[in-house]
Amino acid sequence: MSNLSAINHKNFDKLHELTQNYNKAVFLDKCLFWWQISTYTLGDETIWFTRQINEMAKELNLSISSVNRYLKEFRNLGLIETKNKLYNKKHLYIRITEKLLQYINIAKSKTNECLDLAQDDTIENVNLRVSIYKEQDSNLINNNTVSNACAVNNFKTTPQQLIQSIYPTFAIEETIGERLSLREKNYIKGMMFNLQKQHQLDFSSPEQLFAEIAFSLLNEVQLQGVSNFNHRVQIIAKLLREKRWCTPKGFYNHCEFGAVFKKDIPKRVSQLTQPTSQSNMALEQQKRVLQSEFKAHNQCAFGEGRGLSDALEQVKTNPARWSLINASTKGLLASFEKQWTVSKELYLVDVALNQITPSQEFHHMKIINQHTLALSYLSQQIEGLAQVVFDAFCDLSLIVSDSSHLDALYEFYMKLNTLTKHIAKEILNLSAQIDLEFAA
Repeated sequence: MSNLSAINHKNFDKLHELTQNYNKAVFLDKCLFWWQISTYTLGDETIWFTRQINEMAKELNLSISSVNRYLKEFRNLGLIETKNKLYNKKHLYIRITEKLLQYINIAKSKTNECLDLAQDDTIENVNLRVSIYKEQDSNLINNNTVSNACAVNNFKTTPQQLIQSIYPTFAIEETIGERLSLREKNYIKGMMFNLQKQHQLDFSSPEQLFAEIAFSLLNEVQLQGVSNFNHRVQIIAKLLREKRWCTPKGFYNHCEFGAVFKKDIPKRVSQLTQPTSQSNMALEQQKRVLQSEFKAHNQCAFGEGRGLSDALEQVKTNPARWSLINASTKGLLASFEKQWTVSKELYLVDVALNQITPSQEFHHMKIINQHTLALSYLSQQIEGLAQVVFDAFCDLSLIVSDSSHLDALYEFYMKLNTLTKHIAKEILNLSAQIDLEFAA
């Protein structure tokens, strides 16, 4: 199907002429795009799309009040139609009307047949899988800009039937009932499907994993501080992808659909928590190698850091010291990045050596806390050096005429800041894992 988004063809001028306002024209253009990639019918053959007000405002760089005002204005003009539906929570559905389509010279609606619009470029048709990172209400098979030309118009098979033909239906879903909507259940299955296909994860019991994820999403004490459904699923996906997911506490004893799987605990524990002595020895050896490597890089960074601080002072009177500064910055950045990588590998080895059972939760929490402290210490080292580099940059910018040296120094400072942000994000993920695994 040709792309209706006006920004991709000359009809944007017509939208601007209609609205007499650039922001309003962009808003309508975006609505056309969202409408085109959607396949929601709300029980009829009329296509709708859904977006939260705050999401539209963020994506279009507008205020929430502006989005509400535009929606009201275009609804009154008959260019769009809106409906509110309650599926677990209230959703706003929006439809592009024939009036707007006719204004930009689109003779036939999206629901009748494929449209043939003149555009500057041709986009080849491709088939894309459902992504777990799409917004909740856009997670459908054909919900992308380059879907097959006539897919959206084939109403012989509904979008929901297409999804159900790909994702399995678990028996436990009947017990979960309407506590999760069908759309949310499919969103979880899509996440699991992508992890299996894209990251080659093998789930020993997909149905139990589905139930564990559902329990975490429905339990308010899990993932505290994260209210957005999509965000919660993505956190769980990251834990699964990094093989750090554990059965949530209370799943077997305080969850009616979790009790179904309780009888299988002894078998799984014997399989997962009894590694052979040979594998233990290999992991212990790997841990010692990683610890030695981390210590070496830490010592190297300490020495390079002191050398860089001295060189930054000396270069004020001796420009030849710039060569030492350039070499030190490269070595320091490599040492810090290697320490971060090795620390993550150490964490995974520790987890493998202390696979979790109900009686060993303290050991895993201790591992997480130790890893968090190590990352925090590394982050403090980098932040301290970044401050030294920034102060030197400010002083040298007043006396050094060669901008290339100053640019390289400032680039090093920005890379240090970026690295600290990555480490801070890793610390937050570990904190989220503690909340997830050990919440009461």
